[in-house]
Amino acid sequence: MLFANDARNWKLLQKRLGIHTPEKTTERIHKTSRAGARVAGQWLISLSPALPATRFEAVVEPAQQCAALADPGQDKPQYTVDGEGNWQCLAFWSAAPSPDAAAVFLQVRGDKMHSITSWRMKLSKADTDGSEILLHGFAMLQQIVHPVSLEPDLQTVIRDKTEKWQDFYSVLGPYVITFRQELLDPKRFNLFALKRRVDRYPLEPAAQDLRAVGNHMSHP
Repeated sequence: MLFANDARNWKLLQKRLGIHTPEKTTERIHKTSRAGARVAGQWLISLSPALPATRFEAVVEPAQQCAALADPGQDKPQYTVDGEGNWQCLAFWSAAPSPDAAAVFLQVRGDKMHSITSWRMKLSKADTDGSEILLHGFAMLQQIVHPVSLEPDLQTVIRDKTEKWQDFYSVLGPYVITFRQELLDPKRFNLFALKRRVDRYPLEPAAQDLRAVGNHMSHP
């Protein structure tokens, strides 16, 4: 009954209770099923359902951010845009001019709205402990990706997990963060961030209160 007559009763209830809910968006939320790609027991899984629907946003124009990754003595970053406005930035840093040196490769992709849809960091430890490439890798990532502040900060969370050099899978907002060792080369690792399709986002507290009141009135 709350939603009859163009939700008139619902809106009246909101007004009387002084509860504000965000305007309805046009964003489509798809249902999906998850299936693990690895044998059970090999993943360190971390789920964070209480975190907000975080978006990775480019601080300024992606082309400028990509160009800012240029480092003397390193290959120049590559920025490309397809016919639909989707863009990609590729950057590479190596500890020495040798194919066997410790290195980091960063790939960031985004859409025509400048929102970042995914990124991948490929880390090659070579014969080092990996600390130097992690330092450079996250400095590059911070240069082009600006995550919404979390508590603790998102990049700190990811870096702390990555420094252990153990496979992990973590859900942070609408993104799935995956870190795994390459099967054919134990000295190489990949860190992925992909926007996921979710069943639903957590309701705002005001919306939860309103739904509770509505359920009580519908079932006295």
